[in-house]
Amino acid sequence: MKFSSTVLVLSALAFLGIATARPNYVNSNEQRYNGGNFCLGQPTGNEMLLYQTIFNHRGTNIRLPKSWTPQVRYAFFGKVTVDIDLPMNSRSVGGTISYIEGLNQAGCEGSVRITRGGVGYDYVTLHFEANYWSDINFNIRVYGCYKGYC
Repeated sequence: MKFSSTVLVLSALAFLGIATARPNYVNSNEQRYNGGNFCLGQPTGNEMLLYQTIFNHRGTNIRLPKSWTPQVRYAFFGKVTVDIDLPMNSRSVGGTISYIEGLNQAGCEGSVRITRGGVGYDYVTLHFEANYWSDINFNIRVYGCYKGYC
């Protein structure tokens, strides 16, 4: 009896630790979007739009161009994580990324972080995390400078 009550208390504490909200900026590569948009990097005013795509995840359905398949994982506590490589099909954006903007079309909460590349590179991998019942729907814009034009 004592063992089961200890396990129950520890489980409740672990669940509360998972359910608590994190601050807006956990580190320079992660940001919670709390139903709004996200911005990674700093705009300088001289950037051009290098790449744009729309990413839509609803439940277990992902809508993307047919030639592109992201990695989707589902966690034990009802979290869904999606990794997106930009640009698609292992191409280069043709310039150096300085700013990444995501316009939230769904209005649901979650977090996004850069796992590869990003600001200063010509590619980026974004890692989205949200609750299982939440939609992830973003218009993602990648800004930067073409070599010699900024």
